[in-house]
Parts: sequence; C-alpha cells; structure tokens
Amino acid sequence: MIQTRLSNSASGGDREVVLEDVGDIEIGDKIMITATLLDPTESEVVTVSGVSGNTVSLTSGLVYNHPINDYITCEVSLLSRNIVIRGVKDSETWDDVDAPTNFIGGRVLVGQTQFGFPGKSASGYNGYGRFNNVQFSHLGQYNKFGEFDPRHALSYLMAGNVNELMPSEVINCAFHDGFGAGIAVFQTNNLVIRGNTVHKTIQHSLKIEGQNCVVEDNIFAYAMDYQLYQTTEVKIDHIFAAVDIMVPAENVIFNNNVVVGSDRAGVRFYGQPCSTNATDLHYGNIVRSCQMGLVADTYRVFFLN
Repeated sequence: MIQTRLSNSASGGDREVVLEDVGDIEIGDKIMITATLLDPTESEVVTVSGVSGNTVSLTSGLVYNHPINDYITCEVSLLSRNIVIRGVKDSETWDDVDAPTNFIGGRVLVGQTQFGFPGKSASGYNGYGRFNNVQFSHLGQYNKFGEFDPRHALSYLMAGNVNELMPSEVINCAFHDGFGAGIAVFQTNNLVIRGNTVHKTIQHSLKIEGQNCVVEDNIFAYAMDYQLYQTTEVKIDHIFAAVDIMVPAENVIFNNNVVVGSDRAGVRFYGQPCSTNATDLHYGNIVRSCQMGLVADTYRVFFLN
C-alpha cells in the first residue's frame, strides 16, 4: 500500500485510524493524513505503533479533525521507504532549521552536460533518472525556483525526450518536508510521474514545462507560498499554485490526482491549443483546502524582485 483513504472520520486526539487498505504498513512507518477542512495546514504526519486488521495505531494522537462524508474523502499515504535521499542529519527535523536563510537541503538534478574546446564542436551526455519507491526528505532550497539553476528536490532539466534509451520516470516516491519546491520538469518530454506523494513544500509541489508528460494518481499536499516567509513586504500580487503546468507545456495528461492544501491556488494551467484533441487529458482530479481551486492563465507570469 502506498496510498489509501480513511474508512471513517477521525478526530483530534484519536490514536487509532481505520483505513480502507493497510497493505504493507509496519510499526515505525510514517504516514501522512490529508486535510479535509478549509485550513491548508491540516495535513499531518504520524508514526505507526501497531496494525490490527485495517486499524492502525499511532504513537501520538492526531492534532486535527479529519471528517469524511459522501463528498469528501481523506487520503492517507505511506511516506517511509527503504531508499532515502535526505538533506539534513537524521537527528534534525524541518522545524529545527531556522527559516528561511538556512533552508538549504540539497537536490537531485537530471539533465545534460556539454563540453568542448574553442574552435571545436561541443559534445556531451544526456542523463536520465528512474526513481521508484524512493523517499526524498528535507531537500530543495528556499526561494530558488527558476529554470536556469533549479533547486527543487528533484529536477529534470533539458533531459530531452524520454524513450527506451533514456527511460526516466518518477513512480511511487515520497517527497516531504522540503526546504523548497518538490518536482520540476524543464525541457523534458514524455516523462511519467505516477503514484507519488509530495507533502510540505515551500512553493509548488510540481512544476511542468515539458511536452506530453503524464501526471497520474499523485497526492500533492500542503504547498506553502514562499512570499509568506519573506521578511520584506510583498510588493506584487502573484498567482502561486501547488501544481503549475506552464507555458510551453502541452498535451500534459493530468488525471486522478489529489491536490489538497495550498496557500494560494491548487492547480494553474496555461491552457491547451484549441486545435488539440484534449478530451482525455484532464479528468478525475480532486482539489480542496486551497484559497483557489483552479486558475486558468492566458499568459506567462514573470516574478520581479
């Protein structure tokens, strides 16, 4: 089990939750329970102390209420993995780091490199990265979200076309407690991002500027607007979204994802050409606990210092 849902509502103080499926959850694992009310901060991470049937016991009581009904579900995701890429010492947590100047946790960058000599033709290598069931913890850098030098937890930059020779993918991974943004895709096409959980990032959970990418069955929870952490006055109004599908992205399949908890918008699209057959590109998505659900933008926004 990587992702499931609560079977019953849970209340603050509860030390047991009932899940639809416990799968391989074990004692000591960390699970994330999404927010179901309006406050984007109410997704929380708890540690498992026992499993009996579909009932999971916790080492401490829940902090928030998680009511569910016929219209509102509460997603639960396993964050623990055997393979961990971590940006701080094992003894440190997100709250141990002074915000925001020390929010620097490392990154994973997949792309290309070129080299050559004056007067000679350049050569280089294209990279690819296949990540399956990997835990990305405390990565990224505060206020470094640009394409030129991305400091996301995981970035694909100029990785070209994903194919049999360059088989990049991001499947069933967990990203949490980021010091910056989560996943970014720049000048990389045909990338599959499926079944992942991205929890607690500063700025977007996912940013895509590639073509023909597939984003399916992911949970994006609690994306914080970096401007709220600035010590100076915010001088411009801007649209920040947990999931940003930006120009020049086209033909991005965005299906059956859950976006829950954003200081601003849940999802921002820059549109799809009217000539495109986009019938099956976007369906089955849930957005809640965000200031705005969906923003359809018609131009590219530039951020000014």
